[in-house]
Amino acid sequence: MHHARQSRVASVCALLFTLMMFLQTAMLNVPFRASDEKLLKWWDSSANQMTSILSMYALCAAAILFLVPLNHVVYRLREREEGATPWANFSHGCGVAFAAVCVVDAGMRGAVGRMVRIDTEPLPDVDTLRFATGLGHAVFGVGGMLLAGATILGISIAALRTHALPKWFGVLGLAMVVGIAVAEAIVFGMLAIPAILIWTLALAFVLWRSPMSPSTVR
Repeated sequence: MHHARQSRVASVCALLFTLMMFLQTAMLNVPFRASDEKLLKWWDSSANQMTSILSMYALCAAAILFLVPLNHVVYRLREREEGATPWANFSHGCGVAFAAVCVVDAGMRGAVGRMVRIDTEPLPDVDTLRFATGLGHAVFGVGGMLLAGATILGISIAALRTHALPKWFGVLGLAMVVGIAVAEAIVFGMLAIPAILIWTLALAFVLWRSPMSPSTVR
């Protein structure tokens, strides 16, 4: 029962991570390739400034929530299968780094809104706004997505090499890794977010339906 309860908690956190990751993306829609006037007008809106702050907190929450199922899966992989330990360690390192990148990107995306709306500072010039947006996309869309893909890759290989996780979950993970690699190849890492959402939903399902107890998961 203890193992099952831990798996259920990890499953709920994986589901909440999916929700937070979706919300932080959906709620913040900074104009892409917009004119200077349109970009300044967008950031000058109090509603959009507040949205950037909310998106910041949603992404921070997603980062924290992600660590719960990650630590649970890695611990069980190490406990259950010696052959899974190297890949489990690899996934854990990449997953923690992914969460750290999420927190860094959260700070960058909420900086302008917080500075203007809460600290009552003047709105930065348009070049600064473009740079802040571009830097956030580069950090999260490249570094973050690559680390997320590496995390999924390690867990997927461990699932295929052992009986600690269902084989179909490992195959799905590899498919998501291919999707992330394609998004990175075309230099638009943000397109990889749906792959991460699909994988974490599958992870939530696996942990809820097949608690990683001492018995073998097939």
